[in-house]
Amino acid sequence: MFNVIYLLTDGGPDLYFGEPGQTDILITYVYDVAFRDGAYGVAAAWSVVIFFMLLAFSWTYMKRTNATEATV
Repeated sequence: MFNVIYLLTDGGPDLYFGEPGQTDILITYVYDVAFRDGAYGVAAAWSVVIFFMLLAFSWTYMKRTNATEATV
């Protein structure tokens, strides 16, 4: 829900400088790090971490639900 969070609250209110706001999710925080702070390397590293989290979740989901089994 990136668009809802970003358009309504902009991730705020910010409690401490350089930390995520109270309504930030990981994606909106990475966006702020990249395009507001200009720390593209840090944002790229966070993006890789998010990718591996999604990969692990997807793999676990596929194994538990047998979603890749062929139907007859």
